[in-house]
This record gives sequence, structure tokens and C-alpha cells, in this order.
Amino acid sequence: MISRELQATLNIAVNEVVRRRHEYLTLEHVLYALLFDGTASKAIRRCGGDLEKLRADLEQFSTCAAGESVKEAGKRIDKTESEMGNCGSNQPKKRGNCHESA
Repeated sequence: MISRELQATLNIAVNEVVRRRHEYLTLEHVLYALLFDGTASKAIRRCGGDLEKLRADLEQFSTCAAGESVKEAGKRIDKTESEMGNCGSNQPKKRGNCHESA
């Protein structure tokens, strides 16, 4: 038997798969769902995790996984970054977890 918290997390993950019309439930869906769990999100924060950045990165990954090309995702990210400014970051721009297909 699994706990109610875990059942709720898995339900969120499955609902996310359905909402995005993905074919499979992946660890990224489960991680995204864990961001809505109080205990898990508290643990992530205590380990130095940035919940909003993680959520945004997973959203970006899910968009790429749903069929948006890396080039399209890059244009969208560049537009968003230019609208936001660089926020004082000296970090190089990253393209997320999307992989260009040959």
C-alpha cells in the first residue's frame, strides 16, 4: 500500500501526461508533480533547489518533448530572456534538455 501523499503525487504526474498528450509517464513528470508536494518541495529547497527554476526547466523540457523543435524552443527562450534582461547573470545561455534530431 502506498501513502496518500505518494498517490496524490502520482495522480498529478498522470494528469500532466494526459494534459500534455504525452505517450509515456517519465521521471520528469514525477519530478514535476513532486514540486506540488509539501514534503518533497521542502526537501528540494533545503538542498538548495530553486523550485521556480526547476518548474520552468521542466515546463521547457515538456514543451520540447511534445514536439517543439529545439530551434523553436531556442527562439522562444531568447525572446523571453531578452524581455527579462539577463537578471545580472554571468552564466552562459543554456538551451535546456532538448536534443536536435538528425
